Amino acid sequence: MKYLYLVIFFSLCVSNQTEAQVPRKIFVEHFTNTLCSFCASRNPGFYNNLNNQNDVVHLSIHSGTPYTQCFLYQQNASSSDARRFYYGITGTPALVLNGFAIPAATNYNQTSLFTPFQSQTSPISIRVEQQKYGSDSIRVRVVVKTEAMHSLGTEQLWVGLAEDTVFYAGPNGETEHYDVYRVNLGFVPINIPLAVGDSLVYSYTAFSNTNWDFNRIFAFAMVQNTSNQSVTQSESTSPSTNNLTVNSQKLESPLNRVLIYPNPTTNALNVRLENDLETSVVLYNSIGQVVQQLKFKESGELFLGDLAKGIYSIRLSNRKGIITRSVVLK
Repeated sequence: MKYLYLVIFFSLCVSNQTEAQVPRKIFVEHFTNTLCSFCASRNPGFYNNLNNQNDVVHLSIHSGTPYTQCFLYQQNASSSDARRFYYGITGTPALVLNGFAIPAATNYNQTSLFTPFQSQTSPISIRVEQQKYGSDSIRVRVVVKTEAMHSLGTEQLWVGLAEDTVFYAGPNGETEHYDVYRVNLGFVPINIPLAVGDSLVYSYTAFSNTNWDFNRIFAFAMVQNTSNQSVTQSESTSPSTNNLTVNSQKLESPLNRVLIYPNPTTNALNVRLENDLETSVVLYNSIGQVVQQLKFKESGELFLGDLAKGIYSIRLSNRKGIITRSVVLK
């Protein structure tokens, strides 16, 4: 009987070690505007508060309200609008922490702003890898891994690029703008694996923009609940990160050898595989809506001429795996 107790105790210890939830980072969406005088007066105190916090992923999203003339908004208008509309933001400055809108009257200087979101855990982890190629392109890979048992349903994965500091003299007097949201790489629904240890892998490629300081660009990723907008997990890199495990057998998938061209495109988009497996293709817009889908073997073609110009996410899946890439429609 003592031996049986020892076996049970050992099994419970192993289970707890292998199925432990992990710390949940705080994902901050900070809506601001370079013509907003209230932003200029409230942002410094918020940044002082932010700099004293740990395990936070911060994004400045320059909003088209109250002023569409905001220079940084105009450089990423459609993607910034998508986040503003998602939460129903009507003014600036505004804060959304882990998917929950903070009342406008809240004192952004107080450390208690972050208290409700600290010491939380999540059943999933996110690893973000990036590799910069010279000064003109970046490759990003996101690994979403199940760390503990869960009952999560369909979630949204959002991946993008931001610039850690933009030096620009705004009309409101602000001259430095931090973690500026620059481009959406993908916003797609995902089903988190149930088995502990299983992962989903997504790959993206993006090209530099003349408005960016490419040396200051970093990647971020977050997974968000589709029903209540709460953020399940988030992660980011630093501008100097170059940790993409190109030769990793664990992450490599036959679907990574797909050819999608031309990209950017003005109309038709061709997809070609190295095998003849039936493959599903779904094209999403910047707010995660399905705009086209089809199934094919070996090769397929999508016609995008009727869609609005912008950045789309294309998701390919078959029994060999799933990948997501960014597509630019000019």
